[in-house]
Amino acid sequence: MSRILSRNYLQSDLAAASSLLARISSDDAHVLDRIGIESRIREVKAELENLESRTGKTGEAVLFFHGAPVVEEHGIDARFSAEVLGAYQDLVSKQVAALLGPVKRSGPIRAERDSHLHITNVVHGSFGFELEEVAADESFVEPTPLAQAIERITSLIHAVKESDEAFADVVAATDRRVYDALGEFLTIIHKAGATFRVVSETAEVSFQENDLASATERASARRSEIEDQPVAGTFLGVLLDSRRFELRAEDTGEVLRGKVAEGVALRDLLQWVETPCVAHLQVVTLSRGGREQRRYTLLKLTEI
Repeated sequence: MSRILSRNYLQSDLAAASSLLARISSDDAHVLDRIGIESRIREVKAELENLESRTGKTGEAVLFFHGAPVVEEHGIDARFSAEVLGAYQDLVSKQVAALLGPVKRSGPIRAERDSHLHITNVVHGSFGFELEEVAADESFVEPTPLAQAIERITSLIHAVKESDEAFADVVAATDRRVYDALGEFLTIIHKAGATFRVVSETAEVSFQENDLASATERASARRSEIEDQPVAGTFLGVLLDSRRFELRAEDTGEVLRGKVAEGVALRDLLQWVETPCVAHLQVVTLSRGGREQRRYTLLKLTEI
């Protein structure tokens, strides 16, 4: 059983045992009952502590499906399963590649072999698949790239469900090929008449039919990108906790807002406050139904 489902099972077991203990009388007639339940609670807590020490080091996710491709608890359509799991694997592989550096616009991606997930179990109730990174050595100090990629993908899936604004914010920091792969993944599920739930180590997102229709439409927006657009203006400041910046454009007077790129030292930007400069911005635009959303990422500041 995956760490995710093992943790859920142990937490449910702990809650049930604690509830039962609270209902047992403290008189002498029930001493043995209380001792047995208290012992079980200690065992479950120890198992949870051991599990938490390994949490998040290797990649893991559980995908649950409902709807037309699923026949109650008996099974799931084989063609749909192959297609949707392949799309999810492609989405995760592209995110792994993006974590390692710029991704080519087409062709094979780097580290594809190192980003493979394995089906380690099927889950009944609806119908689900446990997907895990199978590593020869699991004594990792930090999360593997695959573990990091799964969490980022879950955040992206959460944002595409939430709203246009939340989705645009996350897409600004998402590679183009990851963005395209998300649209393909959602489209496969929507066209099949299915709904789904995805659970990672730190988050969970569930889609009903209306949620999925909106999310699929949202992810169909045309994404365009300017990798480095110089904009002359006055740098107004940066928030160190959120990495958000403001710049007043010289030609229009518009205040542009966005996030500072990862890797840029925020304190180095403080010397530019209220100073004319040239801001080098990455500009990501989502276009859908005659509406455009722009997001700006500050790459660097230079003198005019």
